[in-house]
Amino acid sequence: MGAGPSISQTLNGMERATAVSAEFALDFMFWPTKDVGWFIEPTWSVNPKNGQQSAAVGIGILIGFPKP
Repeated sequence: MGAGPSISQTLNGMERATAVSAEFALDFMFWPTKDVGWFIEPTWSVNPKNGQQSAAVGIGILIGFPKP
């Protein structure tokens, strides 16, 4: 579980701006084998100035390194 600041910038359209918001994330990791796993990370953010909210999900692969 994590929380922290998020900075985003709109690069297209009429309203180009930079926004600062708060982001909250959960991080789930699964290791079906000793050296290879995967993760899923749902996030939610809210901009305190205008109340705009967004949600996203990130997924990826994890590669473990053997201990020397």
